[in-house]
Amino acid sequence: ERGGRFRVAPVADFTAERRYLPDTNVLETTFRTADGAVRLTDTMTVPTRTASLFPDHEILRRVEGVEGAVEIEVLCDPRFDYGRRIDPGRNRRALGIHFDGGATGLALRTDVHLRPREGRPGWTGRARLRPGEHRWLSL
Repeated sequence: ERGGRFRVAPVADFTAERRYLPDTNVLETTFRTADGAVRLTDTMTVPTRTASLFPDHEILRRVEGVEGAVEIEVLCDPRFDYGRRIDPGRNRRALGIHFDGGATGLALRTDVHLRPREGRPGWTGRARLRPGEHRWLSL
């Protein structure tokens, strides 16, 4: 927690199975709850030099309903400077939520409705997913 976190998981108790897709850096996590299952797919982009207008690195996360109806919670609470710097974040609407880390920073864009956490740093939100439904997160 001191170093921050970017958590996407079911609200209810769950079990998780993880695997890398063959010959890739793509991690797939399947969460199972009493109400169903969702699949979280994580990858990190690394653009070429010609794509210098894009972020240096981007973590892309896609969570999709697999079976039943599962409520997920997203929590983004980044920390900078080895946990010594905390920024509450600012909602820049279409540009996402921006976190200022001084010499560095982060921008979170998602189609999950997020709000500031009450009394604590970070932003959080929930969504219920059924088969065929999905949400995107980009950090």
